[in-house]
Amino acid sequence: QLTIREAAKISARIDRRLRIMNLLDTIRELETQMQEFEIRASNKERLLSRQSSTHLLAEEKFRLYYTRTFPNLVSKLKSEVLEWDSTESVPFQVDGKPLWPVLSSCDMDSRMSLMHLKLFCGTIIVGQSDQGHGYG
Repeated sequence: QLTIREAAKISARIDRRLRIMNLLDTIRELETQMQEFEIRASNKERLLSRQSSTHLLAEEKFRLYYTRTFPNLVSKLKSEVLEWDSTESVPFQVDGKPLWPVLSSCDMDSRMSLMHLKLFCGTIIVGQSDQGHGYG
């Protein structure tokens, strides 16, 4: 039978795992939006539209939102994964691979300066299910 201390430890572990998975899902969603944005923004026909000023304003708003939000999400994710790795006996994993080495090698400054040329520095964010498979 579980003691109160053991139950609290398990509960805290589940909470940390859920925070990490939610951050990963949010980053994935933002990356998907960015991919769609890049496709639309690369279409030069959008400049000839009658509503081009409206579209260009929306593009700029999304760029600003993305440049403010994305680094904060990745920073939170790094913090959560670092906490997990320091307190758990096994590092947090995605598809059987530790997540921290990928996160720690990601250069956010170059990511933000080149946001219109490439997507997130790893492929860990794209293609994971919302069911939690492959996490932790």
